[in-house]
Amino acid sequence: MANQKKKKVTSHQWKWQQEQEAAGKCRICGRPLFSKNYCFDHAVRARERQREKLGCVRRNVNTALYTQDKQENNEQEEK
Repeated sequence: MANQKKKKVTSHQWKWQQEQEAAGKCRICGRPLFSKNYCFDHAVRARERQREKLGCVRRNVNTALYTQDKQENNEQEEK
């Protein structure tokens, strides 16, 4: 009895996240990836969360995430 391997229990959420990551999708919502791990919306949220956590003030505005964010804001204003 002592030598039997215990079956690891994994949650449904963790399994779903792993499947999404393997399929090349956002691990939170399942939309196509924009960055390495997240879709555009969740990449922006992760960026702002880390900026607040680390106390960063300066923004690197020429990165893909900021330029895409600026384009989407301009499109929304036109509508």
